[in-house]
Amino acid sequence: ARLARELLQLRRSPSPGDAELARDLEERLRKQVRIQEALAIKARGEYLLRLKEHIAALQKELSERAGNFKARVEKRMQELLEPQQQAARGTAPGAGDRFRQSNPD
Repeated sequence: ARLARELLQLRRSPSPGDAELARDLEERLRKQVRIQEALAIKARGEYLLRLKEHIAALQKELSERAGNFKARVEKRMQELLEPQQQAARGTAPGAGDRFRQSNPD
């Protein structure tokens, strides 16, 4: 930004010898802009690569989940229903504890 301001000031009020200074400033500014643009392109490319890696990992996870769909559903159903089935049979953890506490032998 500083180089751009200097260059604009030279162009607004030129004096003898300023033409060469203006060309020098313009070249320095161009070089700086090129470096900034190259760094921005590099950063976006690296970001895109990270996104692609993340997408690949998500696709793998999704594929694995889809492949194990039936087994995952069955496992989850067992997890959800097991405490209720144990309670119905009186084998749930703690189910007999209340009986033993109220009726000691």
